[in-house]
Amino acid sequence: MLKSNVDLFAWQPSDMPGIDESVITHKLSISPDIKPVSQRKRKIGEERRATIIEE
Repeated sequence: MLKSNVDLFAWQPSDMPGIDESVITHKLSISPDIKPVSQRKRKIGEERRATIIEE
């Protein structure tokens, strides 16, 4: 059903005339001067670790 109606979906902002771009755009207010920080890895319990190794 979705494939038969592909032309009804908006794939790009230009496919939606009349809608303000600020409504469909998400922006993060992050200062460009700040360096990214990597998060530390979480510890995994023994049972989960064994399951992960098996997979």
